[in-house]
Amino acid sequence: MLPEGIEERAPSAELAFLLESIEDTDLNGYELVLYIQAIRRLLAHFQAKAYHAIVELAHTPPCDPDDPPDRTEVPDEFIPDELSAALRLTNKASHMHLDLAFALARLPAVWEALHSGRIDIARTKVICDETVELDDDAAREMADWILGPAPELTTSQIGRRLRHRIISEFPDAARKRHRRGLEDRKVEARPNPDGTADLLGRHLPLERVGRIMDRIEEISRRLKRSGDHRPIDQIRADVYCDLLEGRNHLAAGRAGGVKISVDLETLLGLADEPGELDGWGPVIADLARYVARQNSDGTWEFEITDPVTGLPVVTGVTRRRPTTGQRRHVEARNRTCAFPTCPVPAHRCHLDHTVDHHLGGPTAVDNLGPLCPRHHLRTKHGAGWDLEQPSPGTFVWTSPRGHRYVLRAPPG
Repeated sequence: MLPEGIEERAPSAELAFLLESIEDTDLNGYELVLYIQAIRRLLAHFQAKAYHAIVELAHTPPCDPDDPPDRTEVPDEFIPDELSAALRLTNKASHMHLDLAFALARLPAVWEALHSGRIDIARTKVICDETVELDDDAAREMADWILGPAPELTTSQIGRRLRHRIISEFPDAARKRHRRGLEDRKVEARPNPDGTADLLGRHLPLERVGRIMDRIEEISRRLKRSGDHRPIDQIRADVYCDLLEGRNHLAAGRAGGVKISVDLETLLGLADEPGELDGWGPVIADLARYVARQNSDGTWEFEITDPVTGLPVVTGVTRRRPTTGQRRHVEARNRTCAFPTCPVPAHRCHLDHTVDHHLGGPTAVDNLGPLCPRHHLRTKHGAGWDLEQPSPGTFVWTSPRGHRYVLRAPPG
């Protein structure tokens, strides 16, 4: 049996000893979740200590085993070699660990959150990476802001929220980072152990990647509808290769597109608030305006939001009849699948009745939510998870093992 209150215990030698004494085969499903969470807090604690030690190591002079613990003012530029040899890391990996250690040194609140087990190393890396172009004061401000909700967010959600606020409050830094990223664009190919290979386009313009993926998806779905029996992922991969090889027999059909959300003042050049590329996250205002110009002859949907809550109060469309007003409202309110960790864009999801229609659930926006096919058909209806929507846009999932997980509609 797990001791009562283990989910509240801070990482410590006592917790490590306690966890070491427990056999996971003696625990039920509910207890195993708490056990795994406790182990993860402990791992985060020791990872924080390791990165603190790396910074200390970088400030040590050459020494013999019995020398006193001297420190230098300037870091030793060859410490990555020491890390590489001691931990059997590649040169790239040793530099990555050193960079993260110094990023944590300038963000003490993030280090403390990792040390206390409130966040894990993956969340830590995202926060450090998203604030890398900011000066120390601004980086600490953004880190302090995101650390409150960070334990309840995925790395993707943390990244999106930070990018949105940084683009809004520090547009020059965001533009600088975007320009640097584009300067690093390249194509890489690498073999896999199974005899296949990966072909990667890195640091590509986001709006072009969005159009390309939409194009591949449109062709792949058309092939599937025409009777192609391959799994859809295989079709997408083959379409990708065929298009790059110039096999244009697959190229018929509409051009790829992207869905952009941007406020009117930014669209008119009167403000520089971040836009949102559906499925890809926040983008700088310059890119949002560029994408809007490129799609000036398309269908435009609009939403009017409450300035306090950020939630939509009116939605509509400038051309052509939309599918339903309710779908537009729900997609504007919840931009991704309503499962707490799922990034599938709402426009690719099913519009689900939280309380099933055949059980009396009304077809109303406060009983509707976007669920991707997996979380709709398998998780909700096939795996025994219970779903509630206590307020519009907030979804509470209860797992078969008795744990509750909450997704709240993001602020506008």
